[in-house]
Formats: sequence, structure tokens, C-alpha cells
Amino acid sequence: MARPRPSDASPEIRALLEKAKARGYFAVDEYPGLRLGLGEFQQLMELLRQRDIPVGAPEVSTRKAVSIVNDLRKGIPPSEGISFISVGREELLASIHSDLAQVERGASQVRFVNADLGQGKTHVLHLLRDFAFSHGFVVSMVTLSQVFCPLHEFLEVYREVICGMRTAEERRKAALASMLQRWLEEMRQLPRDRVAKIVRGLPEDVQNAMVAYHDANNPVKPSMTKASLILEYLSAGKVYLRDLKPLGISCRIEESQALQMIGTMARLFKNLKYRGLCVLFDEAEAIHSLSRVDQQERAYENLLRIATDTATFPYCYFVYSTTPSFFDAYSRFWPRTHWIDAAKIYELKSLSSEEMVAVGR
Repeated sequence: MARPRPSDASPEIRALLEKAKARGYFAVDEYPGLRLGLGEFQQLMELLRQRDIPVGAPEVSTRKAVSIVNDLRKGIPPSEGISFISVGREELLASIHSDLAQVERGASQVRFVNADLGQGKTHVLHLLRDFAFSHGFVVSMVTLSQVFCPLHEFLEVYREVICGMRTAEERRKAALASMLQRWLEEMRQLPRDRVAKIVRGLPEDVQNAMVAYHDANNPVKPSMTKASLILEYLSAGKVYLRDLKPLGISCRIEESQALQMIGTMARLFKNLKYRGLCVLFDEAEAIHSLSRVDQQERAYENLLRIATDTATFPYCYFVYSTTPSFFDAYSRFWPRTHWIDAAKIYELKSLSSEEMVAVGR
């Protein structure tokens, strides 16, 4: 019997399949008016199985439930399981799903989340983080603030992006070291000509860094010192050029290279069978609150670079969460040709009273 394809299914089944993709599961009891014949139902189940979409609503364990409640008591979004207490964001998740599908195919996307203070921006970013994990993306969530990660100092932002990278398998652990180790193991399984082609697509310094990391993890004579040096270099940490040059690395990562390096990381992850890299920026303090005008100008300039330069970076998805005051002010700093298209702005609406009751339940 031939395997069913979505193109062969009825419009109703295709619509159900798309909703299941957006939600991450399919539960019959959530469609009280659903009327499918036996053959249609079997077809739907097979299509769900082919796409690894679970059948049945996810159940929260006691441990996870207690963890969620404790996080909420502290006034912070849960580190895991945020979808269990999220309602009214189906339209947003459908749009994000469409964006991620394009990124997986090699596009780059930049989106803006707009909501006033207290309307759930941080909550939504955590929801998007879980959603991106479930769709096979590496995710880095960065909180922008004047003290710890100022947008006008882009090298600091880059460090936070790299150090904040997580995978669905390791949500609480910095992923860079394990990702590099996995990359090396994957490369050992490929033909030499395929490896050469992949490596040639990387900047020369990164090529040499990967070779040095491979040598440092040689099982016969490993060097933890050299491996740590490469990790510090890739994270734009405090490394000396005199230590890098013997490894074939000509210069440290500077601010002018940092954005390009994020795109390089995304290509590395794609080789590891991940769908791409999703970077979520949570604006803790508005740019216009910066005390110095030159800092404001650099912050807007760096954000413009993200919005424009990343168009050439495949497999990258950037989301910048901000307040309406940003959209009132940014046009004074950006050229008119780069003003933000309304289609790239996701507006967060306040939850209705019925949705608030649903959250409580």
C-alpha cells in the first residue's frame, strides 16, 4: 500500500495537519465537531506518524507541574513546559511556524514582537523558544540591558548569543562545546570530499579553529588547554593573538565580524541536522532610555545591521521583542528605505477574560 501524501488528502485533513504542526501534537478531543470516516482517520494518523507529530495532548508530570508553579510564584516564565499555561497565541504560533519553515529551507528572517509593558513579551519569547526547540532549531535567548548586555556594544551581544545557545536535548547547558564535538563526529562519518566542501564554505580562521579543535580532542594526545582556547575564541572571549596564531587563526573576533559569525554558526548547526539557529532578543530596557546619544545611535545602528545584513545568512531566525516606544523612535535613526514592514511586526493583544480564566484552569 502506497504511503499517503498531504497532496492526496482532502482540504479538511490538510488543515488538521497544519494545525497539528503548529501545536506540536494532535488531540481528537480538541475538535468536538470533527467528523471523519474510518479511511480518512487512518490517513490522518499515518500522515501524523510520518511527521513525528504526537497523537494526544501532552501530559504534564507532577515534577514539571511543581516547577512551573514555583517559577510563576517568583514572577518568571517557566524554564520548561510554558505551553501548558499558554492560551490565545495560536495565530502567532502559526505565523512563527511559517517563518521557521522558510528558514529551514535556507532563508533568513527578522521579526519584531510589539507589546506594552506587562502584556507578556517575555512569556511569548519563552513560548517561541519551546516552539523552536520542538521544530529542531538551536535557540539562543538574550536579554538586552544597559548593564549586562547593552545593544550598543555588539561584541557583548555576540558573546551572550553564543553562550546562550541551547538545544532541546540540553536546555540548561551551554551547547557550544557539545555541538562542536558532535560536529567533529559527524564529519568523521562523511567522505573526505564532502568534508572538504563543507569546510571550504567557512571563513579561513574558523576552518583553522575547527582543525585545531579536532587535534585538541585527539584521543591519543588530547589537549584541554587548546580545546578551551578554541571555545574562548569562538565565544569572543579574552584570548591573546599570540596564542591563536600558532593555530592558524589570524585575528580575534571583532565587532565588525560578530554578526557574520552568527551566520557561520547557523551553517555549522545545519550540518548537524538541526533546522537552523533561532535568536530571541528580549529588550529589558528601551534603547531611548540610554543616557548618552552616541549609545542610542550605536544601538539603533546595530539593530539595523541585524535587520539588513542577516538577509544573506541562511538558516537564521531573529526575533526582537520591544515596546511601542521603539516604533515611535527608530525611524529617526534608520533610513526610510529600511523602515520596518508591518508584516514583520507581530502585535501582542491582551488576553480576553475567557482566556485569562483558561490560564487559571
